[in-house]
Amino acid sequence: MIKAVNRELAVSIKFISEFEVRNNLNPKSVLDCIKNVFVDYAKGKAAMPSKVYLEMNTPGDDYRAMPAYTRNTAGIKWIADYTSNIDRNISTTDALIILNNKHTGKPLSLIEGNFITQARTAATTALATQAILNGDKVKKIAFIGCGAQTMPHLQFLLEVIDVKEISFYDKNIDKAYTMAKSLGDVFEKVYVAQSVEECVKDSRIITTLTPSRTGYLTNKMLTKPVHINAVGADAVGKRELCDDIFFNCSTLVYDDKEQACHSGDTQYKKGPSHMHTNPHLKEYELKNVLRWSKKTLKEKIKKSLTVYDSTGLAIEDIAIAEAIYEKIK
Repeated sequence: MIKAVNRELAVSIKFISEFEVRNNLNPKSVLDCIKNVFVDYAKGKAAMPSKVYLEMNTPGDDYRAMPAYTRNTAGIKWIADYTSNIDRNISTTDALIILNNKHTGKPLSLIEGNFITQARTAATTALATQAILNGDKVKKIAFIGCGAQTMPHLQFLLEVIDVKEISFYDKNIDKAYTMAKSLGDVFEKVYVAQSVEECVKDSRIITTLTPSRTGYLTNKMLTKPVHINAVGADAVGKRELCDDIFFNCSTLVYDDKEQACHSGDTQYKKGPSHMHTNPHLKEYELKNVLRWSKKTLKEKIKKSLTVYDSTGLAIEDIAIAEAIYEKIK
């Protein structure tokens, strides 16, 4: 325990390690927690301002301050995102979360946040995918990028869909082979592709998880109907999807539209070329999609080419951090 003393009273700030976080999270509880906080967000019972970015001199390296409040807790995640750490062969992200009692302002806990970041991102992607597909059968899924987020995304997607085939691609092909090998013979087929185009061929779901600053996934690579989870672009200057994806997109779901248009792949949707004009595009926010019935989803989601633009929201971090704190305080 960290002891903090002020003039009014002494408070004990609970430190929760990464080890404790991992031992007190399970996929079902995370999925429930994320869905509930998005419903609260839609009802005005959870809130967050825009992320604050502190950019370093090296492209792709930055710090982010992510405050939010939920029903009973306020908090902030401070996260370093260093793409340059790929070359150092160390973690690209490191996060800490501070929780406060929303009603008194008193500090409650300091929590290591790396695993929370991985779990909440993957769980939100899984919930978005489940809602958008709305019961569609899936044979093959593809992952572009084989870093820290890939296995959590696979694990959470498998909580909501059944899959027979998986393909992986990474610029560092050894990472793709290592990930494929770790799956053993659980699936009918596991591929390691030699290119993005080979990886996504015949895939019903494509999840992009790279720090790319240049679009690499094009419409002509896709076998439709197809759903894309665009996860890697989460800061100004990052992008994974090329212009023609948005020009041909039938339904676009944002985790948060304002944030996605600032720092997600859709920051390029209305770029200087205006090539993204698509009068047939349906656009929704996830906080609304997760509240819809199967009938409403069927009416509103046009499935030829669907995209979920994930940028990562502070409400997700604080909701899961609060649940862990309440469990082990």
